[in-house]
Amino acid sequence: MPQYHTRTLNSEEEVSLAQWLKEQRIVLNLRTRRFFSDVLPVAKIIKLAHPRLVDLHNYAPKNSIQLKLKNWEIFDTKVLKKLNVSVPHALLEKLAQAEAGAIEMLFYELIPVTKGHRGPMPSPLLHDDPRLSPMGSSRNPAPLGVLKHSNKQQLCRSRTIIRSHKVSCPSPTGDDLPAEVLSLDVDTLVDGKIEKVAKKLVAYEDYAVAVRASNEKDNYIKMIHQKVDYLQSLIAVKDERISDLMDQLAKLSDQYKYPSNILTTTMPRRGDEGGILPICFKGIQRQILA
Repeated sequence: MPQYHTRTLNSEEEVSLAQWLKEQRIVLNLRTRRFFSDVLPVAKIIKLAHPRLVDLHNYAPKNSIQLKLKNWEIFDTKVLKKLNVSVPHALLEKLAQAEAGAIEMLFYELIPVTKGHRGPMPSPLLHDDPRLSPMGSSRNPAPLGVLKHSNKQQLCRSRTIIRSHKVSCPSPTGDDLPAEVLSLDVDTLVDGKIEKVAKKLVAYEDYAVAVRASNEKDNYIKMIHQKVDYLQSLIAVKDERISDLMDQLAKLSDQYKYPSNILTTTMPRRGDEGGILPICFKGIQRQILA
């Protein structure tokens, strides 16, 4: 079985990757690597350059590593191979596991793809080395092309934002990336005594995002209820109209079915003012019954 590895990017390639990450407004850290372990955000990046090739409905977000790997395999078959990007299965496994160095190498391969063409540079994913093989050495590859923050607080609160001049993708918050939960001991009055109780806190920005999302969903639900009420009123009006038409049709049907109920009718005699001419419907009756 062939073994593959991720070669080390040289300084020029690292600069190129860093510039591309800056253009895409992507900051790689522990949280964003977990975010990119799912194929959906990567699919969104490629969809900006190849909208007809990528169908986001095929890559629903997954939580387990096995399901993430399955999504990566589908994405590799449907998209990456058609773009002439060769990714070994061992690297797909590392992408699903959010291991350091895997997403950097994939991003480096996607630089020419996101610009709408495949460059002449050789693929660096096809060299033999046991480090990316499940049966290889236990040594972990060094992180490649990682953008570092000097401020630890900024690194913990960083978000990934993928933008384009035409299309913008939401940052990995909410359902995509769970909010950071902090545990803090707070003095609380319990049974007349002040005790320290652990409280779970979230950042205000995460809380505000959740509130906005909840309000948007509530408004959408109200709109759907209004639409349902409107459609139900239309159905009631249509049913009433159909009932009236059915009654009229039944009356007309009775008249044609039993014409003997109508004995005679009168109409003015031609040339005789004030005279009437009785007309019998027996002939019409015979024609209807024939």
